Amino acid sequence: MTLRTLWLSRWEWRCCGGPLATGQQATLSVWPVDDGQRTWLIDEIGADLAARIDGVERHHEEDPAPECLTGTLSRLSTVSVLSRLVYTERPPLPLGALPAARRLIGPPGSGVYIGVPHSPFVTHHETVPGPPIVEETPRIPPRRGVEGADARSAARARSAARAAEQAAADAEAEAHAARGTIPPPGEVEPRLVGYLVELELDVD
Repeated sequence: MTLRTLWLSRWEWRCCGGPLATGQQATLSVWPVDDGQRTWLIDEIGADLAARIDGVERHHEEDPAPECLTGTLSRLSTVSVLSRLVYTERPPLPLGALPAARRLIGPPGSGVYIGVPHSPFVTHHETVPGPPIVEETPRIPPRRGVEGADARSAARARSAARAAEQAAADAEAEAHAARGTIPPPGEVEPRLVGYLVELELDVD
């Protein structure tokens, strides 16, 4: 048996990756872990976990993948790191530049926009020192709860809760901007950064 441990980035799989489930047959486009990727993985998830990874799944490359691996998904895991949202002052715009006042939310060419106020702050996730959180999951992307109407209702509730939290954070940021102060860092929370996939290769 040949087992490969592969890294799937959350942003790439969220963009256009299909669902994966334990026990499923899958073919993945795999690149070797080059020096730049290894450095990023060590910085993001630590040297111990990065050492287990022997390939990186990618599907946005123009060139064909060095390996197309087919096999059975024997184990799937989410990988999260502890982080918090940090605010910094936004650099001043160049002379004569105007802040974006609207953002396209419909398909290209639809002309559907929403107003976007110019925030005086830039936000980014600051990783908090500590080991990564690896949790086995039956599927990627992970879904919680039961299927069907109950799952859709739970998803809507989570979406509404996130929207309410964002609205509260925006209101707090506006209050700090009015006082000329910088908002304090957000709460420390797990942030999903990617997936570990153990692929048991088919033997010809």
